[in-house]
Amino acid sequence: MFNFTIIRSSSAISAIYCDVINGLALVSFKNGNVYAYSNVSRRAMMNLKFNKTISLGFWVNANILAARSGAPDVAKETNVANLSDLTYSQIQAFCNA
Repeated sequence: MFNFTIIRSSSAISAIYCDVINGLALVSFKNGNVYAYSNVSRRAMMNLKFNKTISLGFWVNANILAARSGAPDVAKETNVANLSDLTYSQIQAFCNA
């Protein structure tokens, strides 16, 4: 329940993986880029899970990118070039660096 992947129709985003306990979101874009974000609102992640009408692009813009631009310590971004080569703990380490 606290770790889940959201896949919906989107022109830019393939999937969003959420770890609610740790406030971590991995966003996989259709162009192949994957970004890891730490300090993501846990409430926003649960809202994404249960509100099936939220656009993935809107959610990322409103809850990750907008939050990050307002305060430098919120929703820190890490580009994860090849996600399959990294373990979950390595991704967390990138986000917390």
